[in-house]
Amino acid sequence: MVWEQARQTIDAGGRYLSDVRSQIRHQIEPRLLAHLDDAEALAKKYPDFPWKENAEEAFARASHKEMVALTEQMPPANRGSLAEQWYHTHHAPDSARHVFVRAEELNKVFKDGEGLKHDRIMDMLDPDGTIREIKNISGALTERELAQLDDYFKMIGREIDVKDVGEVVPKKIVYAFVNPEGAAANLKTMGLRMLDPKKGEYISIEVFSRSGKKIDVSAEDLSEFNDKTIEIWVQDMRNKLDNL
Repeated sequence: MVWEQARQTIDAGGRYLSDVRSQIRHQIEPRLLAHLDDAEALAKKYPDFPWKENAEEAFARASHKEMVALTEQMPPANRGSLAEQWYHTHHAPDSARHVFVRAEELNKVFKDGEGLKHDRIMDMLDPDGTIREIKNISGALTERELAQLDDYFKMIGREIDVKDVGEVVPKKIVYAFVNPEGAAANLKTMGLRMLDPKKGEYISIEVFSRSGKKIDVSAEDLSEFNDKTIEIWVQDMRNKLDNL
């Protein structure tokens, strides 16, 4: 209903798609974000969450569930934008956003062919050096997105100049899958990265269940598994996404 009311204010007739997306981002998204922070409205819509026992948890879960519901109605290009802003507000408020890394500069310390494949824009970079990538997707990561992850690994331990912040040295990578469908589709891919003896210690994931519970996973959580038994972990995680 909230998205339907908002989209009625947009006249897309005869306009470039990029202009319509920009209007959504600058005029509509602030209203949607305000709605996602409206605890009273969320409590009415999601009364089954534990508002009396744990209001903070209930609000976090309801806000997440509503965010996913809203973005599923939006054009694909705007889904990521709204999810990223929501995540920044609720889970990483101190993180710098859209940190640009020029491949030409960083590649000076690499041998030819071993550096970044392209210039990169991190979704977020924390003051402590945590790179954050926010994924609001329902399917598997593309080859282009996996190449971006490979480049993030190459940034670990290298100084990055962050606008208005200064020099930050990336120390770890967190991929947050805010849509349970996307989380389920990428569990094995990300699990194998965490099992990698050279890369595993630097990467973790955050996934959200269908009821809005956030689950943090690191290489330590996969210590009992290997590339031959990882499907057991994948199935267990999918059960958690469906039932927690």
